[in-house]
Amino acid sequence: MTIQFLCFSLGIFLFIYAFWKEFEYNGWYGIKKRLIQSFYMLILCAGVIFVFVFIDHLEKQKQAKALIQTIEISPINLKDKLPTVSNQSIYTAIKHYKIQVPKKIYSIEVDYSYEQRGLIERTNKFFLDSKVSIGPNAFSSWAMLASTLVHELEIHANQDMAWNSDDLMKENEREAYTYEINNQKRLGLTDSEVLSIQDSMDFYFPENKNSMAHQ
Repeated sequence: MTIQFLCFSLGIFLFIYAFWKEFEYNGWYGIKKRLIQSFYMLILCAGVIFVFVFIDHLEKQKQAKALIQTIEISPINLKDKLPTVSNQSIYTAIKHYKIQVPKKIYSIEVDYSYEQRGLIERTNKFFLDSKVSIGPNAFSSWAMLASTLVHELEIHANQDMAWNSDDLMKENEREAYTYEINNQKRLGLTDSEVLSIQDSMDFYFPENKNSMAHQ
């Protein structure tokens, strides 16, 4: 039993107790009055929460603009055969491969602790502000780094993740992996890299047999 559940249960109990005492002293008129007061309080709380969420969104938009400016002034230098595991390599790849960065993305950074190639997180679900983390495994080549970035930025960033059920998540992931494979020529992926992407998709997100039967 979590702390959140205990707090929620306590809140419900106090809410019911307050209405019961109101009814005990003032009858149905008191209940009606209490409901109206609760409604206005709910509206006030919702308004306050929205203001804080909106302020956070404005701050994230400033960060997003700064990110785009940083990418625009990044030099294009792919002389090194392998990209260094750094934010600068990410910005260089985005600029060189002309990868589209949605306005809702305010951060794209290396996460040295992340074991997969890439991850996108919605940090403000109301305005869809998002950040992208790139793991060291994405830096095996410039093509794989670019492939990881298009996976996260050009597909996942534009997908509906509000109600991300297992089936929807699998569908979203397969769309992103397929997009990588279909962009082999644009990104310069080798055949072995494409095979690796295909194997990852089939292993972690196998196609549903039911959907195959209806094709």
